[in-house]
Amino acid sequence: MNRIFTLMLFLFFITGCLSQAPPTIETCTPTESALSIYQGEVIEFSCTASDPDTEELQYIWYVNGESVSNTYWYDFDREEGTYSVLMEVTDGTSTLSQKWQVEVINIPNFEKIQIRLEDIRGLLFINPVQRVEINRDELREQLKESLSEDFEDIAMEKQLFVAMHVMDPSVDLYQIYVDMLTTQIASYYDTSDHIFYEVVDQEAPVIYREFIAAHEFIHALQDQHGLLEGEFDDDDAHLAFLCVVEGDAMFHQYKYLDTMTFKEKKILFDYVNNLDIPQVNPFLENLMMLRYSLGLEFIAFMSMHDIDNIYDRPPVSSEQVIHPEKYIMKEEPIVVYIPSLPGWNSRDKNVLGEAFLQTMLAEHIDNDIAEQAAEGWGGDAYGYYTRSDTYLYILNTIWDTEEDATEFHDAYLQFSTAWSNKSLETIGTSLYATPTGYLALLQQGKEVLIIESPSLEAVTDLLLLMTASQLPTIL
Repeated sequence: MNRIFTLMLFLFFITGCLSQAPPTIETCTPTESALSIYQGEVIEFSCTASDPDTEELQYIWYVNGESVSNTYWYDFDREEGTYSVLMEVTDGTSTLSQKWQVEVINIPNFEKIQIRLEDIRGLLFINPVQRVEINRDELREQLKESLSEDFEDIAMEKQLFVAMHVMDPSVDLYQIYVDMLTTQIASYYDTSDHIFYEVVDQEAPVIYREFIAAHEFIHALQDQHGLLEGEFDDDDAHLAFLCVVEGDAMFHQYKYLDTMTFKEKKILFDYVNNLDIPQVNPFLENLMMLRYSLGLEFIAFMSMHDIDNIYDRPPVSSEQVIHPEKYIMKEEPIVVYIPSLPGWNSRDKNVLGEAFLQTMLAEHIDNDIAEQAAEGWGGDAYGYYTRSDTYLYILNTIWDTEEDATEFHDAYLQFSTAWSNKSLETIGTSLYATPTGYLALLQQGKEVLIIESPSLEAVTDLLLLMTASQLPTIL
């Protein structure tokens, strides 16, 4: 009897188990079993199952064998690598599973970036953008080759900067440019071959590369739509145009930033805020930053207008960029005259502009004073001449008012006192001896004239030529 009872209990147990139906997986997403994503992207996995005998189904998700979730969904977000994702669902008796293989690629999704930018910028890419990855060493070699073609111009630029007292004569300007640009260029777009050269630092997170690529792809859009073509009468007008180009790229790069998630922004800001970028030459770095800082402010101010129309009528001076209302009112710079100097070799003539003058003055005096002194700029022209073993530097400026001219005159005198370590010696009316030679600093109404040279005779002769002979200084 005992054996019969035991057998009946056993049969009852078996019958009860056979009557319970296993769970059924109804849907799982993604449907593909092999997936490939870019690092920083998220895959939303989910599965739903049902069981006629119970509503208490248990889900467990595993990544490479490690339990990561116990809900019906799981958001996959991993670093570069290959992963196995497994979902198991059980009713306590039976277990079903679904499996995926995921490859995470450690490069930005450049197609996604371009699609977003087309919407943000309002322009479509006409052609695919060719991209070439380079490292810092390769960037340095490219810069050496490119800058070597401009070696003579760089040598002339150094002489001018020395005469302006913003650079020490011992500086190797060519090497400074190589070192500065190697460490500070994030990436660049080359308009000559229409290639985006991505400078890849191994420690840079993907989201940083994505943010930088957004900037360079804007340049590609500008290039493909013919917005980068232009001719310029002087360096200041060229700087004004570069402010538009870089301001456009920065403004829409930050618009792209708005499309990022909070997590992506945190990764980006943490990386950028901890970058250790060496300072190579503050003056040159400040000059280089003008096109970005002034450009962003200008484009942000003008953003309520059609930005593409600005390329049809770009600002003609850095003054118009710094003061957009002057661009809107079409306040043109005054053309300033520099005379021919018999017996002297003219090496360089051009226009400095408000932005350069402020940056130059700020090398030796307070930036707020420099900014106020440069404001009210109406026009200028400079000339650099050589004869035998000496040089002559002249800067002729015109200002909106006599008060503006006085502010600049006084600021330049303060600037000269600072770079000379208070070694200016007054040797005549508006004439000074300096540690490097002689300075004439003369104000006549709204004009301020600066003449500098190691030769006292050269300074006085030119001063007489431009004042006593009553040559016109403004065209």
